[in-house]
Amino acid sequence: EPDLWAAGMWELVCTVLLILVSLACDMFDKYYVVASTIIVALVRFTGASMDPLGAISGAWFAGDYSNQLEVYWVVSIVGGLIAGFIWKRYEQSGIHKYLSGDNFREVVG
Repeated sequence: EPDLWAAGMWELVCTVLLILVSLACDMFDKYYVVASTIIVALVRFTGASMDPLGAISGAWFAGDYSNQLEVYWVVSIVGGLIAGFIWKRYEQSGIHKYLSGDNFREVVG
């Protein structure tokens, strides 16, 4: 079942990226279009759903529920938990204070 593992990994990576990009766009408004384009491209080329309800409704209409639980529900929820953990650590580190507003321009140059 290497295809199942590949689908699960892409789902995990895309879910984590989607959530982190969505959270980061609050701070970096001008990069929202670039970040959204990257996410759309990943979804288009990997087939990731990043939305368990969207995946199950598509499967319901198609009549094929194979591997729905493993790939689209468990992996999406785990991806959300991983992204939440990463974001929580990022906020606790205090780096976000230096990367927002005028401080970001000073750090980057």
